[in-house]
Amino acid sequence: MSARLVIEWTRTAVRIAVAKGGRWRLQLLDVRSEPVSATVDAVAALRTLLKTVNVTVNQVIGVVPREQVITRVVQFPTIQAAELTQMIELYAKAQLPYPREQTVVDFHLVRSQEGFSTVAIVACQREVVDRHLAVLREAGLHVGLVTVSSWGVLRWYTQ
Repeated sequence: MSARLVIEWTRTAVRIAVAKGGRWRLQLLDVRSEPVSATVDAVAALRTLLKTVNVTVNQVIGVVPREQVITRVVQFPTIQAAELTQMIELYAKAQLPYPREQTVVDFHLVRSQEGFSTVAIVACQREVVDRHLAVLREAGLHVGLVTVSSWGVLRWYTQ
């Protein structure tokens, strides 16, 4: 059986969820958590959890905790994709508390109507994303997607 493995790593725990199925018929197979601390390594905790997964995993999703990202829902006066991308980039440069080149920014179009687009913007320091990926890679995983914990479950249903 082939499954999706979702991994969230926070300051206090490593959590995994295993599910199988498609877009609308997703079945949760297992959810587990292992505590981490200054003395318990996240990689070791993750490896312990991975030993309990008894399915073939075809997709690994890394989840960055919500408190480590900045999210905004913003309305822009355009529905043109190219213009919207440029507006989001300018908005991000002006609003981020750290240099744009040190961040990863993405957005999701929430609504587009009457010449306006409402988007959810997510920004995270590149160092945070790199650190999460390094832990997952060190545990022997190949991550196909990185998302934010608030949107992690939603991603299961939209793919």
